[in-house]
Formats: sequence, structure tokens, C-alpha cells
Amino acid sequence: MSLGLYYKNELVGDISMSLEKFPKLWGLVGNIGILPKYRGKGLSNNLYYEGLSWLRSQKIKQFVGISSTDRVLSKAKKMKRKVIMTSLKI
Repeated sequence: MSLGLYYKNELVGDISMSLEKFPKLWGLVGNIGILPKYRGKGLSNNLYYEGLSWLRSQKIKQFVGISSTDRVLSKAKKMKRKVIMTSLKI
């Protein structure tokens, strides 16, 4: 499932999610992105809200998100989400 965020017919952001069934039903937030000129306006919050609402509508009680940036992980903490792994530095 992918949701797009549009402004004046321009795709400015998106979020992708999937449902996984092993070992039990859970959701995966795989990707979220906002075009650079639209960042810093709180749009990712809107995408997260809609994405999590969709997961809840699918009866998902547990979801996993992956990020390579500390900024996104700090957002998860603000949303009172349990962060299992901070970030992978290569």
C-alpha cells in the first residue's frame, strides 16, 4: 500500500506500507519521503498519521519502521513508539 501527498497536482510526498503474516500479522512502514522544498512543514506527520490509520483499519496492532536517520528516529520517540535500534552507521 502506498499513499501520496499532493499539492496543486504535484506529488510532494509518499509513504509505503505492507502487511506481513509471519510469524504473526504485523505492519511494515517501509518508506516515507517528502520533496526537499516541502520539508520542514510537518507534512511527514500527516503521512505517518494516515499510514498508521490505514494499518489500524487492517487490525494491525504492531508495526515496524526502518530509518537510517536519527531525525526520523527522534520523531518515533516523540510519537511514543518503542525504538529498538537507533541507526546503522556504515
